[in-house]
Amino acid sequence: MTKTVSNLKLVSLSPIHIGAAQEKHLAKGVDYLAKDGAILFLDESKILEKINISQYCNDLSNRKLQTTLEQRGIEQFVKKIVPIVGDIGTDVKVHIKDTTKQNPFIPGTSLKGAMRSILFHFAKSNNHYKEQNTFGGIQEDGFRFLQVGDSHFEEVIYINTKTFNLIKRGDVFEGGWKNSKNTTSEFTPQGFTFPYECIGAHQIADVRIVMNLSGYEKATIRKDYKGQSLVKEVNTLIEILQSKKELYKKIQTYSDRYLQAEIKFFNSYNNQETDRIIAQLESLQEKNEKAPVLRVGQGSGFHSITGNHHSPLDHSINGIDKWGKGQLNGKDSAKSRKLAFDRVDNDEIIFYPMGFVQLIDPEVHTDYWNLVQEQIQKKKDVLKEQKEAVEMKMQADKEKIQKEAEEAKMPQMTLLNQFKRNKAIIIDAIVTGQNGSQVLASPQVDTMTDSIISVRYPAGFPIGSTIQVKAKYSNGKLLIEGSPRLKN
Repeated sequence: MTKTVSNLKLVSLSPIHIGAAQEKHLAKGVDYLAKDGAILFLDESKILEKINISQYCNDLSNRKLQTTLEQRGIEQFVKKIVPIVGDIGTDVKVHIKDTTKQNPFIPGTSLKGAMRSILFHFAKSNNHYKEQNTFGGIQEDGFRFLQVGDSHFEEVIYINTKTFNLIKRGDVFEGGWKNSKNTTSEFTPQGFTFPYECIGAHQIADVRIVMNLSGYEKATIRKDYKGQSLVKEVNTLIEILQSKKELYKKIQTYSDRYLQAEIKFFNSYNNQETDRIIAQLESLQEKNEKAPVLRVGQGSGFHSITGNHHSPLDHSINGIDKWGKGQLNGKDSAKSRKLAFDRVDNDEIIFYPMGFVQLIDPEVHTDYWNLVQEQIQKKKDVLKEQKEAVEMKMQADKEKIQKEAEEAKMPQMTLLNQFKRNKAIIIDAIVTGQNGSQVLASPQVDTMTDSIISVRYPAGFPIGSTIQVKAKYSNGKLLIEGSPRLKN
């Protein structure tokens, strides 16, 4: 046997976020605005068409851009509107994307790292809790003979997150939700929330895994100048390089234990929301029975990344160290979990443990793969209908705003009883011509539309356009004050 090449499918089971560089995060008040339960992504080119760059820069520095855009009709400066539940308190954390099509992807290194952590759980000895002691140093590490490709997905979603955190009351730890200053028992979508750009659930990507057993075996035979093997022999690694089914089995075994420990954690530190969290974890358990489930990226946390090799079946805590971190019998044990949340049709908040993906081999999990494709297609059809309905509503709202804006430009009639003694008011007038430096216009004032007013404005206005001027009414005449301006 030389190489085993497996062309698999990677299915997202919950929101997944793998961060891009910090400078690519979307800044509130610059890249987007928050309004009426939605993120409004701004189009800078459209803003600079309507607002000079000096005012734009001043508005940014004084945090007045939203006020300026709202005064001018904010919808015309927006390229995308995305509904989101809860406060948008920080910059939107951006998911890593490819440089060609700007599609989100899960790097092969992230997926391989998750596999490595799981396999370390099986390969380590009781006395070795460091990966280097088990797999060897950089030069000895045989994991280079397991190659995992990047997985490219189609689109991103935007979702809020909040931290489930344990709080100590007397001698007892209870489940709560982290806010800006403390942890409280009740969940609220406001305060200490963090929005993320994610790969949404129910998406499918291709992933290629190469298991190079012959390369590994040759490396174990070859010796360096000290007579030592070029790689460290690890039975667990040899098993999965020999059989992809063995890889799937080990992932499923570990993930089942991990999910069971998480369910136990939320049962032990329950509150009003934990039943909904547990329901999601139990659903992941059921999927893991069909094909291997593992966890990557943001939200995967201490227990998943390191495999919690000291106490893999117990994620509880019974103490806190001097830095405020959770402890179980003197060893690290995380006391918080970052969860994505959204609102479902019945207005109930649903919680998603982040970062779960499923590895499906169409050759091994054939029936299940066919079922997954059908289920995802149905969800896509529903989401497409919902998206079309939202887009139709947005288009209707946009047309309504444009119509109202056009109507606002139309000349409005002023009644004589609207004039107040010795006080000028703004009236509309329709430009009829130009006489030297004087603009000639028909005032839109009751009983006076057949008359002509003259107001100094050398640059002039197009005939037929509507202007606004300040005027007083006295003894049957209009007295014009100041300069006119085009109505817009």
